[in-house]
Order: sequence, then structure tokens, then C-alpha cells
Amino acid sequence: MVKKSTKVLKEVEEIVESVTEAIGSVDPSLIQVWDRRLLNPLQAGITSIEIKDDGYELRWINTAQQGRFYNATREQGWTKVHPDELVGTPKDLGLDDLGDGMVRRGIKGEEILMKMPKAVFSRIQRRKSEMVVKALKNTRQNLAQSAANRFGGQAGEFVMGKGTEEVGGLTGDLTGSIGKLDV
Repeated sequence: MVKKSTKVLKEVEEIVESVTEAIGSVDPSLIQVWDRRLLNPLQAGITSIEIKDDGYELRWINTAQQGRFYNATREQGWTKVHPDELVGTPKDLGLDDLGDGMVRRGIKGEEILMKMPKAVFSRIQRRKSEMVVKALKNTRQNLAQSAANRFGGQAGEFVMGKGTEEVGGLTGDLTGSIGKLDV
């Protein structure tokens, strides 16, 4: 469980106060949602569901998508969360327990809660980031080679970030917007 900072708690209090002034009351269930979103605004899809062993990353998968359960378990390494692993009961958490050993939510119970050890998940995420950075670097090198072939060596150096002058009508730098290209 992530420890809440004083800043986040204060932000939630300010939001509740502001909304209360504007509309008169706040649904208490919304306060938990806002609290969770302020704590981690980028992690969409995971509600405040906790399992007894906090060494796992949690993720909902949508089994309405054909092959999604197979892909998540066999190709990506996720395992299902059993209702006994939850902190609280499925009913108390607004979840479905169809008696099949899976934690479900959604209209037909098509979303299933899955888990993966945090150590494994973080290594996978780190490796994905490395691969994206490498691909972007390769793209930049290819772009620089194309610019060098078309406009000369200075243009290629410019694209690689080694030059800042105007070259062949190309102005600007890669951290800002690229100006015009006069051909």
C-alpha cells in the first residue's frame, strides 16, 4: 500500500471543500476515487483493491476480448487473484464472486483481477523502456542519415543534435519545434 503524503491529503480536503461549496454535498465514495487518482494519476484501471500480500502488481484484464485471458496468463505471466487473497470480501468491495476462484467486476463479470510479482513487473517495465529508448535512438539516427543524404553532412549533424545553425532551410532544434523545410 502506498503511504499517502500530507500534500495529497490536503489536496483531497481542498477538493471536497470546493465541491461542497459549489454543489452542497459530496458522495463519500467519490472522495476515495479522488484520493486514489491524486496519489497515482497515471495508473488508470486499478481501484483501491488490495490483496493480503502487497508484493504484487495488480491489473484488470477484459476477458470479453477473445484470447485476452490466454495472452495475459500464458504470454505475459499474469496469474489470477483468488477471492481469499483480497483484503475484504468481494461483496464489500463491489466485486463479483461467481464461485469460480476469480475476482471479477463489470456487467457480466468479464473483467478479472490479475497479479504479478512487483519485482518481475518492474524489470519488465524497465526492459520495455530500454527498448523504446533504443528504437527512438535508431529512428533519430535514421532520420539524421536521411537528412545527411538529402541535404549534406551538416543537416545530419543538426538532426543528431550536434548543430544549431540553420542548415538547408531546416531551423530549430529537436527539443523544440522544427521550423520550415525549404526544398
